[in-house]
Amino acid sequence: GTKISLDFKDADIHNIFRLIAEVSNLNVITSEDVKGKITIRLVNVPWDQALDVILATKNLIKIEEGNVLRITTIETLRKEREERQKEEEALLKTRDTKLKLEEPSRKIIKVSFSDVEKLQKLIMEKKEGRSLLSPQGTIKADKRTGTLIVQDVRSNLEEIEQLIKELDTPTPQVLIEARVVQ
Repeated sequence: GTKISLDFKDADIHNIFRLIAEVSNLNVITSEDVKGKITIRLVNVPWDQALDVILATKNLIKIEEGNVLRITTIETLRKEREERQKEEEALLKTRDTKLKLEEPSRKIIKVSFSDVEKLQKLIMEKKEGRSLLSPQGTIKADKRTGTLIVQDVRSNLEEIEQLIKELDTPTPQVLIEARVVQ
């Protein structure tokens, strides 16, 4: 970044951040728990390096979101992430509870080009700790007729059917033509 020189004694940290915001053309937001005074002398130092030194000295952390620079304590950031994680877990629990209460439906899906057993394994496989099937959902493959029998809640059935339609495509083929000329 642009080089700056700072020489302050017992300066309020908010004023230093305002100065850095002016030089960097960034919007700086500080949380309530960012406070204190700092004595600093830096000569011809890039503004981003000066900011990093100040943050490390005061045990602070920065979060860049576009042209906004948010400065907070590590403890506040940790609490925010824990709260966000708890909210996500609560949403997943309520979703699972709704899925358990919903009555499952059955759908028979005809597969034309793909191997039904491979599709069955793909749908049953868990990705990122979550399966396409709900806890009470089942899927069976009938190789003889080339169909999948899916029993699950209605919203999952639609998602599974859409995925099967996208995956059940013919294998691309190449036509090689030759002529014998005498």
